[in-house]
Amino acid sequence: MKTCVNCGAELGDRDRFCGRCGAAQTAPSAAVKAETEGAVSSSPGGTEKQPARFSGLLEREDHTDAYRKEDIEGNTLFAVLSYLGILCLIPVFSGKESPYVRFHANQGLVLFLTTLVLNMARALLTGLWIFGKVDTYLVSPLFTALNVAVFALTVLGIANAVRGKAAELPVIGKIRLI
Repeated sequence: MKTCVNCGAELGDRDRFCGRCGAAQTAPSAAVKAETEGAVSSSPGGTEKQPARFSGLLEREDHTDAYRKEDIEGNTLFAVLSYLGILCLIPVFSGKESPYVRFHANQGLVLFLTTLVLNMARALLTGLWIFGKVDTYLVSPLFTALNVAVFALTVLGIANAVRGKAAELPVIGKIRLI
């Protein structure tokens, strides 16, 4: 049985948050590690570990414990602005003294630049379609799906900022620009 890193309350092996104080538990238990790293096969011959698919791609690291509580509570608005398109530039230029704002501003900036690149690529391919070089029946659904994925990352980023979390976004969270 493990205990909470914040208040010392007893926790179950699979608990990621304390039931008493709500604190995130930084060191995942062996059971949680087994779930994220790979499943154990129930083959008749024994227990052979199977590799986790796409585990590195969707892996999210939570850096919330690295920031002061006052910094998080005082800068939630700037953290949310970081994910609202071109408004990400406001926290980039005005939130330099806050490490928490810089974290979210970086993620918002990467997300904004990803959106720009996707839309420029779509415009380029649409322009090629006019000249008969590209089939839009393939291009349009592809870019629609990519824009939906970017929208989902935006919602996830805003949800993290509102909850006071500094968790990396899947796929693009490890990219550092600022």
